[in-house]
Amino acid sequence: MRGSVSAQDSPSAQVQAASSLRHSIPEECKGRVTVELVKKEASSLGLSISGGADKESLAWVSNLRPGGVASRSDELCIGDLLRAVNGIRLSRLQHDEIVSLLGNVGKRAVLDVEYLLPSLPDGNTITKTLEVSLQKEVNSFGFILRGGFHPDSCKSRPLVIVLIRPGGPADREGSLRIGDRLVGVDGACVQAFSLEDVLALLKCCGHESQLLVEYDCCNPGTLRSESVPMTVELVETAGASLGIALSTTTFEMGQQAVIIENVRAGSAADRCGMLRAGDQLLAVDGVGLEHQGLEEAVRLLAGAGDKVRLLVMPNGEMTPESYELGIGKFFFITFTQTL
Repeated sequence: MRGSVSAQDSPSAQVQAASSLRHSIPEECKGRVTVELVKKEASSLGLSISGGADKESLAWVSNLRPGGVASRSDELCIGDLLRAVNGIRLSRLQHDEIVSLLGNVGKRAVLDVEYLLPSLPDGNTITKTLEVSLQKEVNSFGFILRGGFHPDSCKSRPLVIVLIRPGGPADREGSLRIGDRLVGVDGACVQAFSLEDVLALLKCCGHESQLLVEYDCCNPGTLRSESVPMTVELVETAGASLGIALSTTTFEMGQQAVIIENVRAGSAADRCGMLRAGDQLLAVDGVGLEHQGLEEAVRLLAGAGDKVRLLVMPNGEMTPESYELGIGKFFFITFTQTL
């Protein structure tokens, strides 16, 4: 959609896009939300702004101080436009006047925020759901949502996670990704909620909550062949595991192999769309596993860094020919290791 920011974009790309559009955001791409920040009397909000009437642009959030009130609220993003502060409209105020206003708001600042709506999914993916248990920290789960229901159907969006705060509860748990959609909170469906309604629900729910999230997996289409090895590259998110459990398997002909026993829902291995339980792992970053055991496979994966390239034989139906390709029905599992 013209002028919108994809939730899959990196934070720096989102900032650049938001900044370039701060003069004039297309109407169909505008979202609005009210953000309330509460601080101690002598402390600051922990945000910096650019723009103002004398700068020929609207005021926008140019920085959020890590650990500050604004950052830990998990409701503001760099690039958001500020329309008003405590009911005072900013469109005619100069930059220094806006800075002074934000510095003298007292304990409570109510911000009228305008943001770029997340783009709609492209549809060329497989959608799955995942239940995640998170515990609050300073009344937040550590992610920022955008979108939600709007009376104007052109502005309605799923409730999209656009940022996961480093070190926060969601980041430490490791399952959520930018672009995931929140669809349920403690058993309540929130797909028809506005952004402000779901933010209010998240604030008043318990210290620990069960969140139901939609996420996208790549559609492998015809890329998975039952008779041809495939190369799969996984990109590991910092602090998260690849999401595969490995086991050793003995085939009918006495051959041993390293098998993917399980693919964890929501993990990098799951989201790539190419891996299944029962697939045989043939090589890691070009190192063959034909004469290697499970321990060596685990060592190679652990030392692979942020990116790892796997050579995998898809698990197919049992046929005599499949033995020649290294696939067969296994009879016992000797050991299992989760990565």
